[in-house]
Amino acid sequence: MKRIGLFASLMIVTTFCVTNLNLSAQFLSPYLSQSEVERATQTAKDSIGSDALLIGIATQGEIDLSELFPGLVEKGFNKENGESGLWGYLFMTPSRSDSIGVAVVKLALGGTQVFTDREGEYDQEPVALDLSGAYSGSDAFAAQLKKDAIFTKYTSDYPNEIADAAVLAWRPEGAAEVVPSTFPTDKPIWAIYYPGNTDNAIPAMGCFVASGTGESYCIVVNEPELSVSDNLASQVESISVSPNPVGGEDQVVIRVRTAKGVTPDEIALYDVNGREVRSLVNVAQVSATDEYTITVNLSDLASGRYYCRVVTGEDVSSTPIVVE
Repeated sequence: MKRIGLFASLMIVTTFCVTNLNLSAQFLSPYLSQSEVERATQTAKDSIGSDALLIGIATQGEIDLSELFPGLVEKGFNKENGESGLWGYLFMTPSRSDSIGVAVVKLALGGTQVFTDREGEYDQEPVALDLSGAYSGSDAFAAQLKKDAIFTKYTSDYPNEIADAAVLAWRPEGAAEVVPSTFPTDKPIWAIYYPGNTDNAIPAMGCFVASGTGESYCIVVNEPELSVSDNLASQVESISVSPNPVGGEDQVVIRVRTAKGVTPDEIALYDVNGREVRSLVNVAQVSATDEYTITVNLSDLASGRYYCRVVTGEDVSSTPIVVE
């Protein structure tokens, strides 16, 4: 299956919104990400069901309106105050049976428009964003960025560089590969990406801020390695669980098959709030066919939905496990 990352999913939402705006030369009015969560959530619940979960928030560095008005490009994410003229919110039902993107724009001359997109195929985990962190708002995110020495130096050295996007997610693109092992992951992580320009010898930069603690981590690379692809080839060929749902059985067998020569960095169980319940990578038995088998007792888990998550490099795959 074509695997579309969360970042790419949200960019599809915002692009869809921009191309379907019905404006009469009215410019966008910037706002903070958190101020329209309630409106976007109600729209999603009305569209795909009352159990819709918010799983990601994003905006672009620039909002291109040239298809509507030639040459018109609106400023997107403002690194000074965390505002943007357009935020995209991605929702999914717990069963993954339905998903929807909601984009909200406010107009400078008054009024708000809401757009939805249900055409995408999103291979995501339906784990609800925890917005209780002190830095879950885009204004707090921007404030922490300004305190980071690497971010400050980069934006001072390259004042004309514009970010690709700013994203709030449990596992934003690149975070698992570059942040230190001690970086807080108990709440969602903000990320901002600058693509750089090799022709002008401008490096790329990615910055991450923990929404719970405000801790930041930025990395600058000499090539635009942090740009995001929507066509990441999955390195996990299959994840199977037997039995599933899990009833009174003592033993559950999880089999993970990876691409040839690929070793999982992480195999673990997570609950619907994104909390790790149990690490399984150290109890996995490997065969010569790149298949990993885990036999585990789940009788101590409360009834509910969990996810077996497998991380291999930049690839994250998961499958639901229901404990009855």
